[in-house]
Amino acid sequence: MKKILIISLVLIVISTACKKDNESENPDSTSCNGVVCEPSLLADETSATLPLEIQGVFQTTYSYAEPTSPFSNGQKAKFTLTSNNELIIEIEGEECLTLKNPAFRAGLGESNYFFKDDCDRNICYSVSQTSTGVFNEVNVQPYEGAGWFGQFAQE
Repeated sequence: MKKILIISLVLIVISTACKKDNESENPDSTSCNGVVCEPSLLADETSATLPLEIQGVFQTTYSYAEPTSPFSNGQKAKFTLTSNNELIIEIEGEECLTLKNPAFRAGLGESNYFFKDDCDRNICYSVSQTSTGVFNEVNVQPYEGAGWFGQFAQE
């Protein structure tokens, strides 16, 4: 009887742990009640769909801030990439923001997913993948055109 009870308890713990891990890796909804931006594609962009490999929740810290950067070195942020093709941004001390309609930009390949913030800071968050296809970092860039302000990298 003890063996059955112990085995049952172990199975419950394992199934609960697996469920929690899966939910955080591939979130499909959010509790963000902040602003939602749904910008249209720019002339040099095509619509993108987030691959499963980069969906998840990522704790990051800002670095390499340029003088015109909207963020400071050391600023913390949580980025959530959802199965609903959204980027949820939670900058420490600020209201959360949801960005929709990711895009690829002409000439930059398909390993950077551009999320444009046209309702708060008028910038672009470029989510990049590593060479193996997993989440790498979030680069902060001008809303359109070339340029770079800094990056949020995993802690």
